[in-house]
Amino acid sequence: MKKGTKKTGEGNVVQGNAGETTVVSGQNSRPAIPSIHDTTFDSGLMGRLGLYESILDGLTCGVWVSDREDVICYANKAMEMIAGVTHQKLLGYNVLSDSSENTIDYFRQYYQEAKKVLQSVHYSEIPVVTPAGRQTYQSGWFIPRHNNGTYDGMVCILEDITNQREIKEALIKSEAKYQEIVENVNSIIIRMDLRGNVTFLNRFAQDFFGFREAEILSRNAVGTIIPEKKTAVRSFREMIANIGKDPGMYANWEFENIRKDGGSAWISWTNKAVTDADGEISEVLCVGNDITELKYNERLLKKCRNDLEKKVELRTAQLVEANKRLQHEIHEYKWIEERLRNSEYKYRLVVENANEAIMVVQDGMCRYINPKTEKITGYSKEELTANPFIKLLVHPHDQQMVLGRYLKLLKGDSLPSVYSFRIVDKFGNIKWLEVNSVLIDWMGRPASLAFCSNITERKRSEERLRLLESAFHQAKDSIIITTTGTNYPSSEIVFVNPAFTKLTGYTAEEVMENPSIILQGPKTDGAEWLKLETDKTGGKAFYVETVNYQKGGARINLEWQITPIRDDEGRITHFALIHRDITERKKAEEKLLAYQKQLSSLASELLLAEEKERRRIATMLHDHIGQSLAMAKIQMGVLSDSLDSDRYDSLLSDIRSLIEKSIQYTKSLTFELSPPILYELGFELAIEWLGEQIQKHHKINFEFHFDEKPKPLNRDVSVLMFQAVRELSMNIVKHAHAQRVEVLIKREGKRMLVSIKDDGVGFDISEIDRTKSFGFFSIHERLKHFGGTFFVDTKPGLGTLVVLTAPVEVEEETDED
Repeated sequence: MKKGTKKTGEGNVVQGNAGETTVVSGQNSRPAIPSIHDTTFDSGLMGRLGLYESILDGLTCGVWVSDREDVICYANKAMEMIAGVTHQKLLGYNVLSDSSENTIDYFRQYYQEAKKVLQSVHYSEIPVVTPAGRQTYQSGWFIPRHNNGTYDGMVCILEDITNQREIKEALIKSEAKYQEIVENVNSIIIRMDLRGNVTFLNRFAQDFFGFREAEILSRNAVGTIIPEKKTAVRSFREMIANIGKDPGMYANWEFENIRKDGGSAWISWTNKAVTDADGEISEVLCVGNDITELKYNERLLKKCRNDLEKKVELRTAQLVEANKRLQHEIHEYKWIEERLRNSEYKYRLVVENANEAIMVVQDGMCRYINPKTEKITGYSKEELTANPFIKLLVHPHDQQMVLGRYLKLLKGDSLPSVYSFRIVDKFGNIKWLEVNSVLIDWMGRPASLAFCSNITERKRSEERLRLLESAFHQAKDSIIITTTGTNYPSSEIVFVNPAFTKLTGYTAEEVMENPSIILQGPKTDGAEWLKLETDKTGGKAFYVETVNYQKGGARINLEWQITPIRDDEGRITHFALIHRDITERKKAEEKLLAYQKQLSSLASELLLAEEKERRRIATMLHDHIGQSLAMAKIQMGVLSDSLDSDRYDSLLSDIRSLIEKSIQYTKSLTFELSPPILYELGFELAIEWLGEQIQKHHKINFEFHFDEKPKPLNRDVSVLMFQAVRELSMNIVKHAHAQRVEVLIKREGKRMLVSIKDDGVGFDISEIDRTKSFGFFSIHERLKHFGGTFFVDTKPGLGTLVVLTAPVEVEEETDED
């Protein structure tokens, strides 16, 4: 029903049992809804009321009940949502006195009518301001309650139709807008059903064909705008019948139509099938443009071409050239004809799907925008067309510049068509747009048509490129970029920075596009240089050191960092080479290496001298002090036997015990300083003795294995290997917490191998250079001096394996491996 309409129910209000009030309408009756809080009802009635209230709270429409004083005493959950206030606020609300005057003007008449006649009254689309102050539009029923014919309150069942009303109004506006476009477009627009009967044509089509709307609607196109020729009728019928099966075949169609006055016209048609709600084709939409003049020109050009071809044989070379120009003109005419034929169909497709923002700005406001504009700016079409373009979008620093160009364009001043400026989108992001604007006529008045491309990333790339170029030119390291070509003699240099010139003496002009072999010299390592010229490096950055030469011939040592540069497809196209002058560092390294060799040699010599001194001291202890103590022990025995008195026996026994301890200490000290067994029985038995001592004194199970091959060692190497094994064994005792040690000695070719393996706690091998690593370093350097090696394998909790190797002496060729 329209706004302001009402409907009064024809039913009567009767009194029910137990005080229930029933509204009767036709054959149906509804019990009145008493308050669930009324304690006068029995338990059965309370249960039913609870059920009714649950049902009412589950409804999507609003329900409220007022008492005889028109005060709301009940409202369901949906009513709270519609009114926008809580249930507590609705209860006690006076329907007639608490509402706004605007609401009362529409609302009171229906309410009071229902109250007066005690019959249901329907109302539709009346404006109501809710208790929360929200403007709504509502439809519903007023159902009066009465007791013995006396008004006892009102039941209102209502529905908020605000959204439906807004959608309806928007549809009406949209329809009016598109109706205006259709009626004012300079193209023929016709709709026909599947029998060919005209169901719609716009004003332009009426003017073009000479028919009034009443003269052609519901008439068949054949005989009105389609000539009654067999070929024309057949083609038209085929199009109507088959456009749904093959839309592409009939999408663009040229046809000779007729007017009311009998005249003919060639029209370029764009045809499209229109489907109904079930997806079935119900009509055909045809949009046409008059191409009669083009057809005439085409026939005229064809005739001219035939005439010119007849005269070609009689003309000179000058006329032949003129004929070529004419052929070009004909081609242009055909191109124009094709563009005109498709322009109307493609216009919307191109504009709506363009990757550029397209805007028409008139009087500082956006009159038209395409979807890409909304995507770039973040604003909706409504926001963009309702606010001044410059204030809404343009960055404050660029507003004066954009406004000045816009005004000059409207005045017709000559300006560069392309320029760029910044905008601030809806989310506060700054973006750069590149704009190509032209002056057009829009609705009879001048306007600016702007094509805008988002060049934010390009601007950022340009800024990054500028920063990179600045960094390259200011870098202290020499930077070169070369091609990846491997043709002889070398790849080409395409870029060098000023640091390169400072380092090598060559200017950029001297080396640009020249082979990079210009830096090579007689002592340049060709193999290393080849790495710089090829892409066979696994595609990864790498380092290399080379010998190169400055422009004056001076030799320099360079350290290169080579990084491949790839194109968009991942192919390596260039190399970026950063190099530093390490000549002084190389000299320092050579000196350091020489010092290291000297120190290593000196350390070994000191070690051997120390061992000789220890051996000399051990020999002195054994040969002199040991022998002297032994003789003293013997003499004390003789003295003890020669004395008859027993009073000196205890004293002599103590002296002999002290001498015995001194002899044992001397022997132990002799073995600690330099075990005689190493010199008397050899390296293997000395290691076995060492193991027995460790097992005896430290309770560590010691296993010893060796092969039967001879292992002749230089005396100095033998001493060094024994000291290394003893030092490693003491490390196991102190730090490994091992229960078992296994030592293996064997010969492999011209080398002797000694492995020491324990089941201790192990350690992190990466920490070897930072904690307690001097002993390992000392052993490694001593072995290295004599041509040996040192290897450690360990992990926390997995024990330790140490392998030592040393060269054996080979006096002549033997069968031993």
